[in-house]
Amino acid sequence: DLSHGEEAKDKEKNKTSVFYMAVGVIFSLLLLIATAVCFLHIRAIPKNEDENLLLNQVDGSVHNSTAGVNHPPQKSTAIPEALRKVRAEQQLKEMLYNMKDFAVRRHFVSIGNAMQEGSFGRMFMGTLVSAESGEEFKVIIKTVTEQASTEQLLLFLAEACMLKRTTHHQVSSPINICSDGPTPLVIYPFMNRGNLKNYLRLTRTAEPLSRPLTTRDIVNIASQLARGLNYLSRRRLIHKDVATRNCVVDEELNVKIADNALSRDFFPGDYHCLGDNENRPVRWMATECLECFEYSPASDVTLKNV
Repeated sequence: DLSHGEEAKDKEKNKTSVFYMAVGVIFSLLLLIATAVCFLHIRAIPKNEDENLLLNQVDGSVHNSTAGVNHPPQKSTAIPEALRKVRAEQQLKEMLYNMKDFAVRRHFVSIGNAMQEGSFGRMFMGTLVSAESGEEFKVIIKTVTEQASTEQLLLFLAEACMLKRTTHHQVSSPINICSDGPTPLVIYPFMNRGNLKNYLRLTRTAEPLSRPLTTRDIVNIASQLARGLNYLSRRRLIHKDVATRNCVVDEELNVKIADNALSRDFFPGDYHCLGDNENRPVRWMATECLECFEYSPASDVTLKNV
């Protein structure tokens, strides 16, 4: 009986030891998890306000920084401005790399007469030689001068490629891009009357380039633009700047919606700043775009109607 009692005590002691060991292991795991969570939380907190400002400036939109508005120098944003330029150069390299699938060598492109010029943007007539057939055909070429900043160049390419890989009779999408020169060239199909806004102005002069437009012609132009917008809506593409300045036309009044690359430079009077360092076509924009910055196919229709 005495031996049985000792064995029972030993078993009880073993159970107690196992229990305390299990509690200790669980407590250690909980302490380790809590320590890891605290460490990650501390790492996520910016070290100071300057660091937080720096991150916001570097991650800021390139669109806002290239709106063509001159800002007074500020000592507190000198470092973020430098880092933003570095960020823009990295984005430019990535964008050019992603465009290599429809790039063309410079010796296949010839630049002709200027069609329109801005402070840093240029649009030319030109020719493009097909690398496959050797056939030469006319094109429209958009580019910027060497004085354009990296951020202006980045914005130009981003807007120029907005309609890339679209295929519709009423949409003018870029054919190729040439990046092996001083500045990139974006190449579009040729439309011999060029920009629709400039063409409509010429039709109102005493000696228009072609016959005066009739009501039937205006309705035909509007119908073509509606078909182009319908296509973009089906592709879930929102233009945000549908206007005659961003359309091209030929002598048969075939109209195509184009991108808005360089429009702020070619038509500066059509764009205004609302205090956020970004120039927008305010007079053409829908109410929800102005108040809530919400864009949709419906807001594109409003732009077209205006």
